[in-house]
Amino acid sequence: MINPYCIKNRAIGSVYTAHAAQATMHAVYHAMQHMPYYQRFWCKDKIKENIAHIFLAELYFMLLVQT
Repeated sequence: MINPYCIKNRAIGSVYTAHAAQATMHAVYHAMQHMPYYQRFWCKDKIKENIAHIFLAELYFMLLVQT
């Protein structure tokens, strides 16, 4: 993988990706607080799967921009 510290003008891409992942986790945390207790267990695996897809899509886009 390309080291973002070596490419100073493109290093900001990794910062945006990390922030987007953090924001997603934060939003999921708050959404879980408003769900009924029984529903949290049903949704947990699906939420993790969606977070993984979002994060991988952002990572893929970041790599496309760098090339």
